[in-house]
Amino acid sequence: TGPFGAIKEQDVIRLVKSLREKTSLEVRISPLAQRLAEATGVEVRALTERYPGKRIERAQVEEYLRESLIEAKLETGRERGMANNKEEALPRRESVGRLRRLIKERMAYSAQTYAPVTLTTKADASELVQIRAGLKADLQTEVVPSYNAFLIKLTARALQEHPNLNASLDGDEIIYWPTVNMGIAVDTDRGLVVPVVQDAAAKSVHDLAVELADLLPRAKAGKALPDELTGSTFTITNLGSFNIDAFTPIINPPESAVLGIGRLIDKWVLVDKEPAIRTMLSLSLTFDHRLVDGVPAARFLDRIRQFVEQPYLWLV
Repeated sequence: TGPFGAIKEQDVIRLVKSLREKTSLEVRISPLAQRLAEATGVEVRALTERYPGKRIERAQVEEYLRESLIEAKLETGRERGMANNKEEALPRRESVGRLRRLIKERMAYSAQTYAPVTLTTKADASELVQIRAGLKADLQTEVVPSYNAFLIKLTARALQEHPNLNASLDGDEIIYWPTVNMGIAVDTDRGLVVPVVQDAAAKSVHDLAVELADLLPRAKAGKALPDELTGSTFTITNLGSFNIDAFTPIINPPESAVLGIGRLIDKWVLVDKEPAIRTMLSLSLTFDHRLVDGVPAARFLDRIRQFVEQPYLWLV
């Protein structure tokens, strides 16, 4: 760069620096790595910058590809997080509470020990609906019986006629319970609880309505007494308010059966060969086939259907 092409000191320094950079970035890559880089679109210069002074082999190309993919995913996640203004969602863990642990153990025991079979049917509940509507109109200041009160009463009456459904299996012995202690499955924030109406068959629909109006809210709030949550011989679970029809309820040990109640829904049906709108109710009975055979269980469920359709059979 000097006059008439004279070489100056700074020219020598610049040349040495250039040669060093060229040497540091000298391409030393195996043929296999070269082909892999070309096939995947990886620039050789990027590899030499990532692994300076090393001969590039296939392993380096594959490692570069993996790291580039991870970085791309992280960048995409960061961009999405910025776009949505949200932090990355992480799984949450919590210990199983005492009630949930008890439910887990009892349901697992039921599923592993019992031989459950579920039968379903539909009942015309129009008469029952009319009776309740009439009571609701007349009992303006008193407790109006809920459908649960009616269903508990009629089921208890049916169980008196079919004692093998109000029984428990204890080894090689069958325990026939002298009274119908009706459990009612109740959903709570803590999990499922089953408050019990003692000797349900001996109580009127009105008595049951009054008792349920007191018992169920306390059970839902976790304020039921311990002896109000034990001793059931048969259980009813009602999912009708959730627009559920038929389902397969799980037997509550040590009982032999459980009745599932579905929703009330108006449908067109044939009545005396004429189309009519009737209020239909779905019923699902799960029973333990070790203790109860299919035909007796079917007779019991059909008796409940008759009681729903003809309330006068058990109201008198």
